[in-house]
Amino acid sequence: MRLLQSIFYLITLFTLGQALALPGSINDITEASKQLFKRKGGGGGGGRGGGSSGGSSRGGSSSSSSSSSSSGSSSSGGRTSSGSSTGGSTRAGSGPTRGYGNGRYYGGGAAAPYSAGATRGGLRTPVLLGAGALLVFPAIAAYGAYGAYSYGYPYYWNYRNQTSGQNESHPAQCWCARYYSCSCDENNETEYQNNVANNASQAKLVRLEGDDNDTLVIDGTLPNGTTAPGGSDSGAMGSALEMVGYWPMVAIALATAYVL
Repeated sequence: MRLLQSIFYLITLFTLGQALALPGSINDITEASKQLFKRKGGGGGGGRGGGSSGGSSRGGSSSSSSSSSSSGSSSSGGRTSSGSSTGGSTRAGSGPTRGYGNGRYYGGGAAAPYSAGATRGGLRTPVLLGAGALLVFPAIAAYGAYGAYSYGYPYYWNYRNQTSGQNESHPAQCWCARYYSCSCDENNETEYQNNVANNASQAKLVRLEGDDNDTLVIDGTLPNGTTAPGGSDSGAMGSALEMVGYWPMVAIALATAYVL
C-alpha cells in the first residue's frame, strides 16, 4: 500500500512540474507567431489614385441590401489565406501598422481590424462583390479570389487633390477581400481622408457599372493575423493556461483524498 502511494505521489509531482513548464513554452510559440505576421504597414500621402473605368459590380454606396453579386470568376480549392481574420487587439499588435492619423487608423479608417463581411455601425450593410468586379483595383484583386465586401459610406468624401490642387467630392466605398481582415470604418477626419484619397495604393477613382459619376474606392483589406496594439493577449490562450494551471491542483486534491 505504501509503495503504491509513493508511486502515485511521484507521478503527480512529475505531472505538476511538466504543467508548470507549459506556459513558458506557449508564450514562446505565441511570440514566434507574432513575429511571423510582422509586416511593414502603409502610410499616407502620395499621388492621386487616378480615374479608371470598366465593368464592376455596384457596391454598397447605393444599396443597403445584403445580396451578393456572382459576376466574375473565382478560384477553386481551399482558401489561400492563413491565420485568423477575426482581428481585434493584442498587447503589442501584429501585422501592418496603422499608417494614418498619426498611427491611429488603418487604411480603411478603423482603429482595429475585424472579419470582412461583419456589419459596421456608420457604414451601409456590406454587399458581396464577385471576383470579376475587383479587376478595377489590382491591389484588392490580388486578395480577392473569393470576391470582396463593399461597405458604402452614407456621405461623400471631401478632400483636396494634391496633384491638381483642387477640392474634390465623391461618393465612396471601402472594399475588403472576403475571408480576410478588414479595416473599413466611418471616419470623417479631414487629414485622414486627404491622406487616403491621395494615396494611389490605398484609394482609386473608378466608374462603377451603372453609375454616371466616379466613386472613390478605398482598399480596407488587411492580412489575416493583423491585430491592433494596446489590447490584451489573454483571450483563448489565457483560458487554456488557466486550465493547465488548475488541473495539477485537482490531481493533488484527488491524491490526498485517496490517501485519507
